[in-house]
Amino acid sequence: MIVAKFGSSSLQTIEQIKKIKSQILDSDHQMVVVSAFGGDKFGKKLTDVLIGIYQETIIEKKMALITPFLAYHQDIISALKCQKDYSQLFKEATNRMLNGDYDTCLATGEYLSATILSEYFEMTFVDSRQLIFFSKDQTVDIKRSSAAILDASKQHRRCLVPGFYGDYKGNIHLFTRGGSDITAAVIAYAIDATLYENWKDTDGIYNDDIKTHKVYYDFLSYESYYKLLSLGNRVIHKEAVDFAQLKEIPIRVCSVDTGGRGTVIGNVSQREKYLKRRFSCAG
Repeated sequence: MIVAKFGSSSLQTIEQIKKIKSQILDSDHQMVVVSAFGGDKFGKKLTDVLIGIYQETIIEKKMALITPFLAYHQDIISALKCQKDYSQLFKEATNRMLNGDYDTCLATGEYLSATILSEYFEMTFVDSRQLIFFSKDQTVDIKRSSAAILDASKQHRRCLVPGFYGDYKGNIHLFTRGGSDITAAVIAYAIDATLYENWKDTDGIYNDDIKTHKVYYDFLSYESYYKLLSLGNRVIHKEAVDFAQLKEIPIRVCSVDTGGRGTVIGNVSQREKYLKRRFSCAG
């Protein structure tokens, strides 16, 4: 079983979304996590757009920000030729943005993208509030979360889950920025995934040493990635790697745009097996 996470940069265009459906997702992808759609239209990430909506205190001005935000999602629905009636979803989203607390407002992007893409990808939407639970210290309650995730995986053949948030005492609670990485890693941990794919705007991991020359890594051990992380190379959230390492689940970092190329993070013994996994997305 494979868990895949698609970040906002992988959901930037309709062409990328169509490529994910036609050339990447297959029967091995039982659980898929998505971030909010890409926000190029707004010149910033949709999470930052939502921060602006939350911070606006004048209702008329807040609605002036909400209206194009929802119209952007309606344009995606139309372009993907989705058939469901999303009017109730938009009402719920509007209420979240108008009346919700900070976490509730910011989670709206992932909630919308996952709901819409569950129809397009022909998967079952499962809200992450039903899967990811936080303990009293607001760290992941891995025992409770794992039980819920396993139950969902048994009930549904293929699940699509919004990233970035979970449930804390009955309320929406956010991970830190980049937290969709963690959502997918917790799911991979829970179902003992054979591979965790993290689809981003990079075709792999580089050393980012501009003083000499950039080095592309086909493979990194967990320890080697932590070292890069300490030097400021933050391609995947550290907490996501922590969960994957606990069960020695290899992570593959790759790009929807370039397809097969990617960096594998894992144990040295896993190097050859997972470097052989290549995708035909590029052509």
